Amino acid sequence: MNSLVPRPPSLWTRALRVIGAGVLGAVVVTAGGLAVNHVQQDPSFRVEAVEIVGNQRASVAQLRHLADVAPEAHLGTVQLDHVRRGVERHPWVRQATVSRAFPSTLRIEVVEHQPVLLLSLDQLWYLDADGRPIKRAEADDLDYPVITGLSPALADQRPELAAAVVAGALRVLAACDGHPVYADDISEIHHDPTKGYELVLRSGTRLILGSGSPQAPFTRLQRMVELGLDLDTPQRIDLDIESVAVATPLPPA
Repeated sequence: MNSLVPRPPSLWTRALRVIGAGVLGAVVVTAGGLAVNHVQQDPSFRVEAVEIVGNQRASVAQLRHLADVAPEAHLGTVQLDHVRRGVERHPWVRQATVSRAFPSTLRIEVVEHQPVLLLSLDQLWYLDADGRPIKRAEADDLDYPVITGLSPALADQRPELAAAVVAGALRVLAACDGHPVYADDISEIHHDPTKGYELVLRSGTRLILGSGSPQAPFTRLQRMVELGLDLDTPQRIDLDIESVAVATPLPPA
């Protein structure tokens, strides 16, 4: 019966197996190292093109500079995170994705910030949909509603209050859209610390919303428009009085 039980491998057999596995591992590591070295040395893997897509405001020249890809760099050894971090330093770039397209192309895909508001402080600043400042506004691109009423001193000394004012302006912008005012109709969102928010439309009409939720004032405004109120005629419309709205014609400018 004992002859049917397999014998454990001898000491020599176990030793040879260990040595064989070590040799095989060394061969694999060596082959991998040779392959990497081949990629690093083979001229056909040098970066010949940096392809940038998704950019509209950030120029290709600016993004190429920030990517910091050395001339004659080998595609296999380019540090993708280094390139991504460099590109994301551009004020218009919200996110960048970097990938290799063998044999010789580095691809950079960017997602840019989209301004939705201007903030008036010492200068005009672009704000994105989350209320974050992007960069100083440019004179040829100012066609956005502008938040006014914040002083540079307040923004500097009480940034949390400035952020709250901007967040409230974004809520007003979201609430008004289509009821019956659209973002394109708004010229200014003014904030007063005691009176709340006031919208100035491109027509010259002023909508007094107050400090509460903007939903109820816009619901009252919707009913007034359905009854024949013309928002294209300059007037002051007080919507901050509960369940009441008062329209007062404004004198010609």
